[in-house]
Amino acid sequence: MFDDDVAVAFHSFSFESDPDDDDDEREELDSRAGQMNGICGAAIPGVLEFITGLHTGDVPVRIEMHDSEPEVDPVWQEVVEASFRPRGPGVFLGIWGDAAVPLPDLEVRDYRARFCGVGFDNDDDGITDPPERYLLQFWPALPAPDVIVRQSSSGAAYWHQVAQQTPVPPPAEERAAARQQKRAEQERQRREEYERFRRADEARYWGGRAPDSDSLRDIAPRAVGLARIDRDLVDEIAAAGPVSQRAMAAWAARETCRRAGMAELAWVSEALDALDSGDPPPASFATFDDAFARWHDVSPEELTHYSSVSIGARSEQPKIAPEVLAMHAGVFAREDNPLEAAVDTVKTAAQVIPEEKAAVIAAFRAKFGLPQPSSP
Repeated sequence: MFDDDVAVAFHSFSFESDPDDDDDEREELDSRAGQMNGICGAAIPGVLEFITGLHTGDVPVRIEMHDSEPEVDPVWQEVVEASFRPRGPGVFLGIWGDAAVPLPDLEVRDYRARFCGVGFDNDDDGITDPPERYLLQFWPALPAPDVIVRQSSSGAAYWHQVAQQTPVPPPAEERAAARQQKRAEQERQRREEYERFRRADEARYWGGRAPDSDSLRDIAPRAVGLARIDRDLVDEIAAAGPVSQRAMAAWAARETCRRAGMAELAWVSEALDALDSGDPPPASFATFDDAFARWHDVSPEELTHYSSVSIGARSEQPKIAPEVLAMHAGVFAREDNPLEAAVDTVKTAAQVIPEEKAAVIAAFRAKFGLPQPSSP
């Protein structure tokens, strides 16, 4: 099946078959567990792991398939046997840190594997006398415990002792149950980690603390703007109730218009008075386009909408004219959702003149009897 040099690393190389869908046993089992011999590990299904005297380098390896058990040649100083059954017809030599070496296919059945070696005591990674080399033989046979047929070197004796002191692994059913439990625990930890991340991310999004109210989450794109200005105020507005929220929106719309220098304009004053009394808006303030057109003294049909896109380096956010903010507040204060109307218009009022943001929030709190934030 094979007759050539094999690159070994860390005293090892392997003979492996096509893996199945679950290769966890390769990680959880010691290939020598429960064995008498320590230089041909067969405890992992479909895998044989070999120990060599050489730490790193090339050693000659020959692999043979026989119809029946061959005689043991007296030339071999180390001889061990173990049972082996491939997990698939494809087999290969496994080289640590290098590409696998494909071998001729094997029939999927039970085999006896005999691993023979000479020159095992190669402590200095030099040339031994006789030179270090190995033979792997297979023949059909029923499963049986592994055996040490011949042992001559102190190195092989050491590895045999290691194998004999390695505990026998639990039955396959117990290992499968343990793997399932491990996966369940990993999934639980993954979910907990995701939930911690989600909560922390939501808290950052909301200016330090996520809301308890689903009504706020439903309007998050509007509410977070105010939350980043005054986190407590968002919760206080949400707790106020629809009637108070309508009054808050009307106050904020008027404050926005006042600070933008538009509250004294007759057509704006008319719209604000209608908002305070709960009456329908005048035609000039029915929509934002109507108000914008009235501001420029044109018809809504003459308006042209445009947008700009910046590509490449991030540029500063464009500044919105105070008059535009005022018209937005006057229209949005009538939004169907009173909570959304209130948080958005209060945020807009605070943004008209950025350096006066704190004064607007303080005035709003005073107007509606909300506690003033404590000084830092």
